[in-house]
Amino acid sequence: MLAPDPYLPYSAIYSPPITCNLSIAAILTWYICTGLMANMLSMKDISRIQKPIVWTFHDMWPICGIEHCCFHDRWKEGYRPDNRPGNETGFDLSLWQWNQKSKHLKKPFQITCPSSWLSNCVKQSALMKDWPVQTIPNGLDTTFWTHADNTHIRDTLGLPKDKQIILFGANQSTQVT
Repeated sequence: MLAPDPYLPYSAIYSPPITCNLSIAAILTWYICTGLMANMLSMKDISRIQKPIVWTFHDMWPICGIEHCCFHDRWKEGYRPDNRPGNETGFDLSLWQWNQKSKHLKKPFQITCPSSWLSNCVKQSALMKDWPVQTIPNGLDTTFWTHADNTHIRDTLGLPKDKQIILFGANQSTQVT
């Protein structure tokens, strides 16, 4: 989250674009879209920021509608009513969100991605294909974190060899709202 600059006027704290533009920061860097975008900045707010932005994408959300990973081509073609997946019904929230991004994110900023796959997705996207993108891999010790044989791993962890395993992770996944 963006921390308010102690030298800004009190009223600027309640306007994220003003806070960003008046802060002493020369460049703004973002890593996670969910908390920042959902709780604080709209696409319109982002368009009002005048400082250089470097945004690290960790999934496809910035180039899609509401999806974080897409198995269709709307993110490449642009979201339209005629290319909506056939199994979806009701209000097309993905189309609405993509239109907000398309309307307000006109000024390109620097994008970084931890994988060449995601960088290539950005380069193919209808929304940001002409934006600057660089691949900067995550800093992992590849001598420790290496590919291992699935059978060995399942044996070591006591997991069944004949079953598919799903890993689930979430923040406050047990909170009922």
